[in-house]
Amino acid sequence: MSNKANIERQKVDRYIISSNQVTSYLQRQLGFPIIADYTRWTGVTANHSYVRMRVGMANKDIVASQAQPTSYVERVLQENVADTEFKSNVKNVLTPFMYPESLAGILQDADKVNDMYKYGIHYDHLEEIAKYTRLAYVQDQKMWRVYLRPEKIITDMLSEEDTGKLNGTLAITGVFGTDSNTIRWEVEITRDNYSSNTELGIVNLDKLFAYN
Repeated sequence: MSNKANIERQKVDRYIISSNQVTSYLQRQLGFPIIADYTRWTGVTANHSYVRMRVGMANKDIVASQAQPTSYVERVLQENVADTEFKSNVKNVLTPFMYPESLAGILQDADKVNDMYKYGIHYDHLEEIAKYTRLAYVQDQKMWRVYLRPEKIITDMLSEEDTGKLNGTLAITGVFGTDSNTIRWEVEITRDNYSSNTELGIVNLDKLFAYN
């Protein structure tokens, strides 16, 4: 049944995705277990929130096998993870979910810092993310650490299996919970966007109403 204005109904798929599902998906893509936790940073409204995702991975799982050191220098370099070569599947999986290396530059841009603030990423939060954008090795734990982007992982989770692309426009419309056990995202994918055209074309209404 059509409405009086003949407005087309949008096809919208709605999903609720938990932090546990994000972790499980990343583990399946990598092929080994990881440690992950999540913290919600609330912005100007409850829906304007961002989720920080911290990830830890065992050295044996992500580093390519290396030949036994034949000298003292080689052994020291290996122990300090110098010139580390990661397994190819690890780099392929993680790279799309990592923050850009240029993120630190945002700290110098007041407008961008202000925009981030609206989504709960205050200056200290942004500084924290910038500190952990690259994989880093912790010798005492024999673990690697990095911050990843959960929104990028969610986008990949909802991509078409045959094409690897989204069939529509994705939007995170809500974030609920506060910690790793309770956080979940409400996600919508709009399959077709309705747009209207008029015979007037593009008109700048600010200019139109500026005339006295």
